[in-house]
Amino acid sequence: MDELKPEVVAPGTHIASALYSPFLQTGAGYTNNSGTSMACPFVAGVVACMLQANPGLTPADIDYLLTESAEAHGEPYDPELSDKYNQHWGFGYVDAYLAVNMALGGNGSVIDERVTCSITSPKSNAEVRGIINITGITTIEEGAVDEVVVRVDNGTEMQAEMVGDTFDEWYLAFDTSSLEPGRHNVSAVARAGIRESPADVVWIDVLGPSGGGGGDDDDDDGLLPFPGHAALLALPSALFLYRRRAR
Repeated sequence: MDELKPEVVAPGTHIASALYSPFLQTGAGYTNNSGTSMACPFVAGVVACMLQANPGLTPADIDYLLTESAEAHGEPYDPELSDKYNQHWGFGYVDAYLAVNMALGGNGSVIDERVTCSITSPKSNAEVRGIINITGITTIEEGAVDEVVVRVDNGTEMQAEMVGDTFDEWYLAFDTSSLEPGRHNVSAVARAGIRESPADVVWIDVLGPSGGGGGDDDDDDGLLPFPGHAALLALPSALFLYRRRAR
């Protein structure tokens, strides 16, 4: 996508422009000019307004907002690649009003499908109990993921930790004992500046303290280690060694 040029178009034909003055001379006045030298100042002015509206925008944010807010023209060059891009118009005619409005949206307010976040564990419909490790991965076409937030049942956002130096892989320890036994959803999103991935959601079944969704069934559910089984296996061996030593 980054190789698709032009990205946007702006007014650039018969633009009233200041006429440069030769060295040490004044009063050169104005003229009409055409070309990218006229169009670029329009885009630069839009970017200046966007940064005034939201000083936290990164270069990747600016690029994304300019192309997303642009007014599409012409038939898509390759609909499978982009439903907006045209080889003559780029992603469209720059729209200053919409670009600034999108910039005012705030951090994490623009869904960008080029940023992805996936929960790798637990799997959907998993039965869990106690402290679980929620893990996942992210991808991004341009820039870097700044944070990953996890929510349970659309509750308070919890900050995930990165594995290594990036959020390519991430994790969060969560104590499910704070939840009522039963079915709950876990969602995660990745954020990069003002861009946010679509949420990934999995459903989990939280078991009661003794398993079986909070009932009184003490049968082992296969989720936890088997200390009771280990003790039973160790008992005959201990008795054998005790008797042998007693002889």
